[in-house]
Amino acid sequence: MQRFFLVLSTVLFIINITLAQQQRQVIKRTSISSPDKKIIAEVLLSNNNTAIYNIKYSGKIILQNSKT
Repeated sequence: MQRFFLVLSTVLFIINITLAQQQRQVIKRTSISSPDKKIIAEVLLSNNNTAIYNIKYSGKIILQNSKT
């Protein structure tokens, strides 16, 4: 029973994220990287003037869609 609720909540969470991303359109994207290119910070500005931050280290996502 717990497994069912875990799967159900995971599916609902993914659907919620997908719908939220479809409603928010990126109008500007800017990125900056460290000198060795291992750290990349990306700032996205959405159509409702919300800034969103993504940070990658060595190609792996460390922080994704973090709002201010």
